[in-house]
Amino acid sequence: MNNVQKNQADFRSKQEKRTILVVEDEAINREILGGILGNDYEVLFAEDGIEALDLLRENKNVISLVKIGRASCRER
Repeated sequence: MNNVQKNQADFRSKQEKRTILVVEDEAINREILGGILGNDYEVLFAEDGIEALDLLRENKNVISLVKIGRASCRER
């Protein structure tokens, strides 16, 4: 494969990347998820639901990644 073909393949692969919106309030978790997902997806980040909704409005074709299975603690 010559350089032109490689550049065309790279360009196509970047265009074909799907986008994931990671909504996470902890910066370290956003960083970890970005590292895991960044090679295969275009990753957008939001710290909270309000920011996530704004990003969803701006990016119509986004896959949402939601936090699943996190135990929550409440002070009584």
